[in-house]
Amino acid sequence: MENKTNSDNYFEELRRLGIEREKELNTIIREALNNDGWIKEASLQSNTTAKMAKQLQEAMEALSALGNFPTKRDVANIAKMQVQLEEKIDHLEEKLVKIYKKCKEAKRKESKHKKEKKKEYSKKGSKKSESIDYLVNSLIEGMSSIHGKRK
Repeated sequence: MENKTNSDNYFEELRRLGIEREKELNTIIREALNNDGWIKEASLQSNTTAKMAKQLQEAMEALSALGNFPTKRDVANIAKMQVQLEEKIDHLEEKLVKIYKKCKEAKRKESKHKKEKKKEYSKKGSKKSESIDYLVNSLIEGMSSIHGKRK
């Protein structure tokens, strides 16, 4: 039992010391961040570093042009172009589908119209056929009656 309380006290003391050290470190960090001299120095260093990085990038681009291999910027531009190209292809596919559907609908309407014309023509043709049959029959009857009177 006494052993357990010793270990509990040990961990409790360790926890308390950890909290104290954390507070001390937070205070040191806060003071360092509030130091105007450090902020100005960091600002100057970051500006200098940015200029050097830009010069290095430009030098790498010049060397890559000589070596004829793509730079990071070239690859990024190609990636953008690829996305744009894919979007254009998708747009063209949508247009082609619409055109295909319109052509199919036009063919269907044309076929329907041709069938209606054919029916209309066959109706007219049957009326003509009936008229011709009537005339032929009338002629035959007329001829028969003429021949019948002669006999």
